[in-house]
Amino acid sequence: MYQALAERFDGRLEVIGISEDDDSSGIKRFAKETGVRFPLAWDEGQALSKEYQPPTMPTSYVIDKNGIVRMVHAGFKSGDEAQITAAIEQADQ
Repeated sequence: MYQALAERFDGRLEVIGISEDDDSSGIKRFAKETGVRFPLAWDEGQALSKEYQPPTMPTSYVIDKNGIVRMVHAGFKSGDEAQITAAIEQADQ
């Protein structure tokens, strides 16, 4: 779903996946299994996780052009795409 959003909003949306796993070994496997082409990074030592304290994985943050967090979406289930897409469209205005 995130790859589809990156393609739909090409040039207006940056998707970055951040792994909070204990090591980075699963990142390449995740990219291969899912086919994502957006950047994937490792939160070594879980510094970002400690600062932002995501309630679950995945947690998505929609941040507008001014750096303001417009939406935090925890977890993912079928149908959430519409809510996330609406937040992206609103932040893009």
